[in-house]
Amino acid sequence: MAVKLDLSLLGTVAITRNGEPVDGHIPAKSQALLCYLAVTGCPHSREKLASLLWGDKSEESAKANLRKSLFNLRQMLGDALIISRQAVAFNRDSPYWLDVEAFESALAEDDTASEKLQPLREAVELYRGDFLEGLSVRKALGFEEWALS
Repeated sequence: MAVKLDLSLLGTVAITRNGEPVDGHIPAKSQALLCYLAVTGCPHSREKLASLLWGDKSEESAKANLRKSLFNLRQMLGDALIISRQAVAFNRDSPYWLDVEAFESALAEDDTASEKLQPLREAVELYRGDFLEGLSVRKALGFEEWALS
């Protein structure tokens, strides 16, 4: 059975797997990695990801930390990630819900008639706070810069 992953990134990060919260069991840098992959929606080289989150470490140490983080995420989240020797991506073919996508989709609706304001109402309901509010990732300047942008 496929694991359904729900990612709420507007406000305090909340990650659930089949309706059960898992974010408390995922270290901050692993959460950051998952969030980055889900939001960007494209494959990233292992080198880029290691530098993004462990840029303060040697290349060897950064890559080792990335491997450990990917192993743990795979164990916890099943097929949510596509991992190869060269790159890593969020698996958009696996069952998931991402509040950022739902929010952006609702805002993209072009209708302004009062009966068609429902998408905007839905967007307002999704907005629980600033993007990745409260997710603190030590010594990961590249990630912090990305999150702020």
